[in-house]
Amino acid sequence: MRWSYSASRSFRQCQRQWFFKNVVASARAKDPVRKRAYLLSKLQSVSAWRGRIVDDVISNLIIPQLNRGNLVTLREAKNRARDLFDDATEYDPDAIRFASANLSEEVVT
Repeated sequence: MRWSYSASRSFRQCQRQWFFKNVVASARAKDPVRKRAYLLSKLQSVSAWRGRIVDDVISNLIIPQLNRGNLVTLREAKNRARDLFDDATEYDPDAIRFASANLSEEVVT
């Protein structure tokens, strides 16, 4: 385990949170509890998640196309956002229900 300034700050704020994030959580663990702890540590607020999707669409679709002199339709941008949404919620049906209840239809369709 590596110690850093941010880990130290996290430890001072909440030792339990630090323990689960830095000791228990593991992306490669076969133990379902450790794997679930890892997934939970990567959760974002709905607003942050939505912002990440918008940022990805702008950075990886719209700007490259504009740099090539091509236009991007609203439909193309929405389809890319929907694909990212589907990829992120593919493995967890609970996330789909939660996200569907909290994201407005105009943002993700």
